Amino acid sequence: MGFKILQLSDPHTTASHRPLREVGAYLLRRPKEYDAIVLSGDLTQRGHAEATGILIEDIEVLQRCAPVVGVKGNHDGHLSGVQVPGVSNEKVFAYKFAQLSIVALDSNPGQIDAEALTLLDSLLDDQPAFGHVLVMHHPPFPAAMPDLIREDFDQCQEFAKVIEGRVRLILSGHYHQISAGSVAGVPVWSAPALSYQRCVTADLDVPDGWQESPRESSEFCVIDLGETDFQVAHVHLEPTNGGKK
Repeated sequence: MGFKILQLSDPHTTASHRPLREVGAYLLRRPKEYDAIVLSGDLTQRGHAEATGILIEDIEVLQRCAPVVGVKGNHDGHLSGVQVPGVSNEKVFAYKFAQLSIVALDSNPGQIDAEALTLLDSLLDDQPAFGHVLVMHHPPFPAAMPDLIREDFDQCQEFAKVIEGRVRLILSGHYHQISAGSVAGVPVWSAPALSYQRCVTADLDVPDGWQESPRESSEFCVIDLGETDFQVAHVHLEPTNGGKK
């Protein structure tokens, strides 16, 4: 029997933009089918501290559907010290399930300090049957697109030494577009955003051959983990007025 994860990333919640509420309403209409819901950062929009209570309310609905495990992103500075359901204020925290462990890692501001790496190293010593799934906001590899390089994760080599052979899968967000890669042989999946997508379009009239434009769209992923393999499905959620700006 597998372990099914719903990954939601970059909702950028504000008082007038609540994509997590849209997902919650969708899930409540369906049979319970997920073992965990993962939130991979940028839970609120920078400068919108008033959205904190709204975020908590929307996550509480998600918790009615499955256990929630989340990390903060680079937009979530005002959530520091706030008790958000399912989102730890610790730099590293392991949520243990019967078959696997989901480890939440704070990667802000695009790097992990020595203390957090040491804690992560210690947590990974215990290996459950399905291994460890690591959740972090920043994808731990260099961006493929030039415009995203400034937002890269800074410590790929040090991080790789800690996770090599000890992590099953890494789930991240941040780039607002689907990307995939690997670090030290560990697969990395970077999810699309619930708020808007960065769409890269090939264009011969643009100097770099491509251009980026935002597209409002709520998208998320389903990860189905087996004992030795996994599959990812990309889902588009048609929003109602409750989730749009």
